[in-house]
Parts: sequence; structure tokens; C-alpha cells
Amino acid sequence: VSTQSTGNNKNTHINTHTLPHSSTLTMSSKCAGCSKTAYPAEELKALDQTWHKQCLKCEVCKTTLQLSTLQSFEKKPYCKSHVPIVKHTTVANDVMSQHVKQAQDVASYANKTNIETQKGTGEKPTQETF
Repeated sequence: VSTQSTGNNKNTHINTHTLPHSSTLTMSSKCAGCSKTAYPAEELKALDQTWHKQCLKCEVCKTTLQLSTLQSFEKKPYCKSHVPIVKHTTVANDVMSQHVKQAQDVASYANKTNIETQKGTGEKPTQETF
């Protein structure tokens, strides 16, 4: 702002020409696929990373993916055919496995010998004879 004085009147001149602020400029990111600079016009944001459109590919078959066809597993891109499936594993001798096996053995024994177990009494099963 500058002020000029001409007698009793003061003219105020406001400078409307300003330089762009550095906060309006954006930095380009590195592509997660090729590690080269990905400019805003050619980038995709997926899996919390920046990718070139042509670098977003399935880890297995290398098919180029779009956001609509992208599947992910452990922050890696996959196509629908190759996304890994998590399978639960069992531990051979954990406490619950042993308990289930013992319960099956008791039920099997009861069925083989035609014995009814008396639940909740703590007594051994009895066999009735007629």
C-alpha cells in the first residue's frame, strides 16, 4: 500500500500484483512402482502411495490395474485372480485342540458302548442292564 499526498486529498494506491505463494505449489511424488517422479496429471493414489497409471500392476501377472480393478494384500497391488487368500492355521497340540479331541474320544466311547453320560454330576457314566 502506498499513499500519495496532493494538497488536502490523499490518494491510496493498492498494489494488486502479488507473487504466487509457495503453499499453492505442489511437490511431485515418487512413483511406488518405478521410483521416478509422478506428476499430478499422470499419477494415481492407491494403497497409501503414489503411482504412475502405467506402473500400478499386479504383483503376480503384471497386468496394468485401474482403481476399479485393484485388489490389495499387505499394501501390494493384485488383480482379482491373484490376490492371496488368508487361510487360518491350526497348532497341533494347543489346549483347545486337546480338549476337543478328548471330548470326541469320550463321545465316541459312549456311542460304542451305548452308555449315556450323566452331565453336570461329575459321576462316571453308568450302564443299565434290563
